This record gives sequence, structure tokens and C-alpha cells, in this order.
Amino acid sequence: MSTVEDIVNIEALLVSYLSTHFNVEGVPVSTDVPAERPARFITLERTGGGRSARIIDSPAVAIQCWGVTRSDALFLANEVVWMLEKCEALSPVTSIEIDSMYNFPDLKGRHPRYQVVAHIVTAN
Repeated sequence: MSTVEDIVNIEALLVSYLSTHFNVEGVPVSTDVPAERPARFITLERTGGGRSARIIDSPAVAIQCWGVTRSDALFLANEVVWMLEKCEALSPVTSIEIDSMYNFPDLKGRHPRYQVVAHIVTAN
């Protein structure tokens, strides 16, 4: 029987994966907007999804790519999608589906941002 400790922390898994494998150098990845914003960065968060029998988890994850320009943010989002497609080889990820990718500037419109929404399945 699995325990709470066995459940995958999808946020920590993706932060670690993208931080070490992302193709664009100097782009920090975290779950929160850095206090001192770099010009380019990525944030991610679990936004939903369900769990089955404490073994299979199917989170929805929003990954926000912040860039210098809208074009730059889109470039980062495309790189994230490419990296997520390779993430299926990462245990315990069993599948990834990109649900959407869209322009999502911050509320004040000062920081260009694209958001990628992915549905991920993990199994322990």
C-alpha cells in the first residue's frame, strides 16, 4: 500500500526537471515569481486534477513563461512544450498532454507571459 510520502509532488518534479534540462540558459524555474524578477523566468503550479487509489495522480499544471517581449515569452513556452514532450521518459511520469498554450500577460500588462497548461499522469 502506498503512503502519503509515495505521492509525487508534481511541482517539485517539474521544477527540478526543467531547471536541469531546459535548453535556454539563465532562465530560472520556480513555483513563485522571484522577489527580484529576472528578465526571463518560468513559474509553474498545480491547478487541479485528480488522484486514484493513492497510486495514480493526474494533475493539471499551469506553466507560465515570462519573457522580455511577447515573442520571447512565446519562444520560452514553445521550449517548455518541447521539454515536456521529452518528460514522459522521466519516472514516474506515464503521459503528458498539452491542453493549451496562450498569451497571458500579467494583470498590469507590463510583463509578457505565455501560459502552457498540461495534463500529466504519474504512477507509483
